[in-house]
Amino acid sequence: MSDTTPSRREALVTIANVATHLGVTPRSVRNYITQGLFPAYRIPGTRGVRLKLSEVNAAMKIIPASVARPGTASFGPKAKIIDLPRRVEAYVPEADQ
Repeated sequence: MSDTTPSRREALVTIANVATHLGVTPRSVRNYITQGLFPAYRIPGTRGVRLKLSEVNAAMKIIPASVARPGTASFGPKAKIIDLPRRVEAYVPEADQ
């Protein structure tokens, strides 16, 4: 039995479906395809491209909390980034100094 049997073929989804899945705009997904982050497939006789969700999910990587940090430079030098505790109820704002 070959890998092209219907039971082994993965469904291809549209750019709009991937955008909804990732919570971004379709333009962002097109940019990701252009940058080579997501492989895309063109079906003969159609104008649009399709993607495999498994390949999209594999391209996404998780940034551990120890590496992720507030991007103060992107908000400007006067930005005040406050790291909230895990429980929001425990947050007590400090008095401005």
